[in-house]
Amino acid sequence: MRLQLRRAVAQAIASHGRIQISGIRHNRQGVVVSVTILVIPVRFPRAGNDLLLVTFTAGDTAPAMPAGEAAPPADMDGVEQLESELRMTREELNDTIAELSTTSEALRGANEEILSIGEEYQSTTEELETSKEELQSLNEELSTLNAQLHEKVDELEATTNDLGNLLSSTDIATIFLSSDLRIKRFTPTATRLFALLPQDTGRPITDITRHFSDPYLLADIRSVLSSVTSSEREVSMDGDTTYLRRIQPYRTQHARVEGVVITFSDVTPLKRTSLAMALRARQYKLIADLGRKDPIGVEGPDTLVEAAHLIAEGLDVDGVAILGPGEDPSGRRTGDAEDLILLGSVGFSLPQDSAVRIPSDMATLVGRVFRSRQPLIVEDFAIDRRVRSPVALPGCRTASGLAVPFGNEARGPSVLAVLSHTAGRFSDADLEFVQAIASVLGLVIERAGVLRAARAERDFAQAIVDTVREPLLVLDETLRVVGASAAFHQSFATTPDGVLGIDMAEMAGGLLADPALHQALERIIPDGTVIEALELTVGREPGSQKSGRQGSGGQDTDDRYFARRRTLLLNARRLNKAGGLILLALEDVTEQVRVREALAAAKAAAEQASASKTRFLAAASHDLRQPVQALIMFHHLVAMQPQGEAAGKLLVSMGNALGAMTAMLDDILDVSRLDAGNIEVMARSCPVQTMIASLCAEFAPLAEAAELSLHSVRTGLTVRSDPKLLERILRNFIANAIKYTDQGHILVGCRRAGPNLRIQVWDTGRGIPPNQLASIFEEFHQVDNPERDRRQGLGLGLAIVERLATLLQHPIQVQSTPGRGSMFEILVPLASPEDPVPKEEETAIPDGGNGERVVVIDDDPAVLDGVAAFLHELGYDVVAAPDGDMAVERLESRAPDLVIADFRLRGTETGSEAIRRLERHFATRLPGILLTGDTSPARIREASASGFLLLHKPLSPEPLLTAIRRSLTTQPLKPGSA
Repeated sequence: MRLQLRRAVAQAIASHGRIQISGIRHNRQGVVVSVTILVIPVRFPRAGNDLLLVTFTAGDTAPAMPAGEAAPPADMDGVEQLESELRMTREELNDTIAELSTTSEALRGANEEILSIGEEYQSTTEELETSKEELQSLNEELSTLNAQLHEKVDELEATTNDLGNLLSSTDIATIFLSSDLRIKRFTPTATRLFALLPQDTGRPITDITRHFSDPYLLADIRSVLSSVTSSEREVSMDGDTTYLRRIQPYRTQHARVEGVVITFSDVTPLKRTSLAMALRARQYKLIADLGRKDPIGVEGPDTLVEAAHLIAEGLDVDGVAILGPGEDPSGRRTGDAEDLILLGSVGFSLPQDSAVRIPSDMATLVGRVFRSRQPLIVEDFAIDRRVRSPVALPGCRTASGLAVPFGNEARGPSVLAVLSHTAGRFSDADLEFVQAIASVLGLVIERAGVLRAARAERDFAQAIVDTVREPLLVLDETLRVVGASAAFHQSFATTPDGVLGIDMAEMAGGLLADPALHQALERIIPDGTVIEALELTVGREPGSQKSGRQGSGGQDTDDRYFARRRTLLLNARRLNKAGGLILLALEDVTEQVRVREALAAAKAAAEQASASKTRFLAAASHDLRQPVQALIMFHHLVAMQPQGEAAGKLLVSMGNALGAMTAMLDDILDVSRLDAGNIEVMARSCPVQTMIASLCAEFAPLAEAAELSLHSVRTGLTVRSDPKLLERILRNFIANAIKYTDQGHILVGCRRAGPNLRIQVWDTGRGIPPNQLASIFEEFHQVDNPERDRRQGLGLGLAIVERLATLLQHPIQVQSTPGRGSMFEILVPLASPEDPVPKEEETAIPDGGNGERVVVIDDDPAVLDGVAAFLHELGYDVVAAPDGDMAVERLESRAPDLVIADFRLRGTETGSEAIRRLERHFATRLPGILLTGDTSPARIREASASGFLLLHKPLSPEPLLTAIRRSLTTQPLKPGSA
């Protein structure tokens, strides 16, 4: 087929006409197909040259290949394909010859008929040739038109895409309707106003539900179709949204009207802005009109009545009343201090005589505002529980109102009341505007009084300057003295003639000749800066000779300020904005500086003493904890042995004594841990009821033994805090309540406080004197324990509580009445509903070991023997050593499963260093537990930073065994958290 295609293309190019070659046989997947090739020259102006349109038309399928003969391969080259086609053609010709021989006789008979028909065919052929030429020309025209149509289709597709994107992206709801009011197209925004679906295209607009009120829509559409003019109308949806609805004719390119285009533009913000601007303009005009009024003088009362008229018109309300505190605008007192007088009103039948007293009753709107000095809005007097009427006068009945105070607070405020017969008439915006009006009205009322008092105030100010004890200087921009107070002349032994016009640096024997002060004063006038609390030291050093200074004009200057060094406190600022004057105030603060330095020295000594106390307590606590730890271990070892009844009682007493001693040492430890910042807050959601119920169950036996009633109020609330630290605080509250309550009951409950929860512990105990409420949170302070009875502790409980509360950022409050009881409260934030409440996992405490090898390192023989014997008794393979070297020697070649080491060993060695040494020796990581009796904050931080689990002495066997088992079972606790 390649040769025929080349031949057809060449002929078409040569003849510039259509070329058709038919009957080409093509083998396609084993099937021979007859193919017709048609080549048509096409004129394409955009391409710049002629193009050829080539079409391949498949005809009838040729007979299949004879059986047993394979089809020619699909990948033959041109020559082989031609040979295959020639062979197949030859075979077809042979078959055709055989058929022709059988039909030749029939053909001869028909030949005559064919000859006659041939003539007719010839004439027909001529006609067909003529028609063919016409068809060829018509085909060329159609080809050209087809190309043009393709171009138009592409342009229309691009235009359609642009129009679709434009309609989808606009916020203007648009609907296209045909002449018979059927929907042609709509934008997505239109679905907000109509219940439209994509399949609604073609439906009448009358069948679609509208989400807005527009009874004139159909009438306006028909009017636009008939008049061919646009139509606009505002429509509303949901009462608070306004749309500008426009209907325009849908015109075609030929100016035919084939429907309408409806658009909806949201003009709600513009409408609101327009209304707000109009209202604001009226309000500004009202304020300006009020500012021009003069209520002071003969026409004062009439002016205030006119002002009430302006306010009523500007706010469009039913009544306005202006009331003052028992005196008229001219300052004349007319009533009792608790009474009001009516200065002006409109809209109500209220008395206008200023002698009429109007009581400032708290049950009235104006009385409550007058007494509370706070603005108030009453939505409906009939249902409001605070007030029942606007004023305490009969006949004044309104539905709603608002009132604001204004004016001079010293003599009591005036009140501006705005009233309406409509309930719920006023809003916060009205309140803000009325407050602005009241401010202007107050300024207007007080303006004349200010003018009258200006001269008196100026004279009074001059008298104050002359009588003030602090020396004052007035300087010009060149720092020359233009005025001085009497106190300055007296303090520096100068006279007005001796300082006026003199440079400040030369005055008083150069007392203020300080370059830094001179530069600072020079910047006040141009920059507007101020000098505040600038200390300047003047005078001679002790033992120096008299300077022999002379004042200006050659006169001797009093040497009182030069007999010894003095400190002056200087303040300076620009005296007025228009002129170039500086006011300089000088204050002798020598004594204050001396006291301040003495206080600083005393503070440094106190801090040093506190540090020494902390070091002493840390050393004493460590030395006490070592034998106590040994006693606890030996006590538990003895308790594990069979004992008689008497020995058992002695062991119980011994355990109680050890518990009391441990509690006191733990209090000291907690203070040190808080000072060291070694307590980390782990805040999470925790149910309050679980915590309170657990604490009440814990203290129930103790309360019962003291014949006290311990109750709690159930709550289902959840707070966000560290449950352990919060429980520690509440435990101290309940323990103190039981300790200091001789009879009665103790109540634990909660109260909401906005986003927080108040957890309170009430008791009917002895109470706390008012002078000791601030001292109960101090260290070692105890109420009603002058004998320092050790059974009542060390007085560190509330000190620890206060520090824990500060760490948690939970405020604490105490209320107490001596002889009646106390209430301790902590304010805790409520948890949000999204915060999960974690479930507590209970870990069983093991009874003993299974032969695990445990190394115990401690330089105290008693503690070492006690811990080693206790662990050995529980089934552990214990290796005891006083230091790391001895531990390596005694372990030989077998690595331990766990290392328990005292943090402070012999010399400078620490327990963490001993554990690291064992790890290097055995070339493996070893679980380790550090025991320490140190309470020094620095020691605690150092031990916590080692990375090993830290336990504080003295400790009972339970936490030690728990830490051992968790370390051995790869369940590590957080370092330093135990």
